[in-house]
Amino acid sequence: MCDLRIPAHDQGLGADEAHGLAVHAAARLTQPGTPLIFLTNFATRRNVKDALSQGGVGELFGVINFPIVQLAEKDMPGEAEGLVKRMVDALLDVRSRCEVDARPGNEDQAMLVRATQIYARRIGADRAEVQFLSGLSGAATARVSFTEGEISRGHCFVKVLPSGVGLAELTRYEIHVAGRLRPGSFAPAMSPIVHGLRGRVALFSTLADSRSRSLFQLLNSDPSVAAATLGPLREATGPWGSSGEKRRVALSDLRAERVSNEKLAMKKLQPFRDQIDALLAEEEIDVEMDIWPQHGDLHGENVLIDRRGNPVMIDFGDCGESPSCLDPVTLEMSVLFHKDRPGDLEWLSREVCAEWPDAGRFAAASPYPEFILACRAWANSVANARACAAVAYAHAMRQLKYPDVEPWQALAVASSALREVRGFSG
Repeated sequence: MCDLRIPAHDQGLGADEAHGLAVHAAARLTQPGTPLIFLTNFATRRNVKDALSQGGVGELFGVINFPIVQLAEKDMPGEAEGLVKRMVDALLDVRSRCEVDARPGNEDQAMLVRATQIYARRIGADRAEVQFLSGLSGAATARVSFTEGEISRGHCFVKVLPSGVGLAELTRYEIHVAGRLRPGSFAPAMSPIVHGLRGRVALFSTLADSRSRSLFQLLNSDPSVAAATLGPLREATGPWGSSGEKRRVALSDLRAERVSNEKLAMKKLQPFRDQIDALLAEEEIDVEMDIWPQHGDLHGENVLIDRRGNPVMIDFGDCGESPSCLDPVTLEMSVLFHKDRPGDLEWLSREVCAEWPDAGRFAAASPYPEFILACRAWANSVANARACAAVAYAHAMRQLKYPDVEPWQALAVASSALREVRGFSG
């Protein structure tokens, strides 16, 4: 709630409507999607007409066409209370309509639960089972199944993140995914929830069924079948390669896009300072690459396998123009470094890391040789070996910023990949 005629600062003189409108602008900037009420004795609708019109209308707690910016005059008792009560009643209504099986651990997850209840109201569901997912981006994500009594009302991938970030992600999805890839190869996006989530936006993507397994789960139970899914996955992303261009990319820039020098200087990496510095000193080299759209974070939890065995991509938060081999390299590296990977890394010794450029020997030492070879074959089909090694180097260096990755293993893979890059430079 925002008074309109206020001074510029506490205890100040010179109350003016311009100051209230400045507060309104700041609120819109810092808390997008949050309803705002002008509360004043002085305003007329003409004074705040522009501000009122900027808010527009939207869905708020399941109420369609709710005015996001409204006016309540102080000389009309109960008007402001009535506006607030309408919002509170709407929020209580969506909570009462849908029982949610979830235990949110932080505010982002709590807002995901709220968004789930709002979405449930849209589709007529009265129960939602929420499976929170672990991710590295910091966003709250989950797979959700909706039911009405015993009837399934659908399944979704849900992601909650700051408003500006989420809307930018949705735009990238519309540009690179929805209009270019074959339907069925990705989870289609539904209308986002942009109001009433405390400055956040909720993105919803529909999933075909609740029996989808992640690629990691399939890799754990049937590595050969998991490897075989990479052929259809590569084919599904094929349209992205129709609009690529060649660029010379500095290896230092490629690595810095994934992990900054500041991150590499953090305290936990001090024992590895000399090794890191030695690698950074070797980065001043350019690599020619094909650049075209990539998923950008294609690890084994972002590929679901439906009941027919088809791969379906989810979570396009990092989608955009990137080196052509980024997705298959990321997929291979996720078996090494992602915290939800199957198995352990007892096999990834320094000696095995040194073999990374030799796909056959490296894969033979792993528990998933067919899968690693399939990833490498995909990468080599869309990029030359030097470009693949450069992307692998940058991706391995990125792992140093994550607390659950052993730095020596990430550095060993990075060193091996960098030797391959420099070996091609003569």
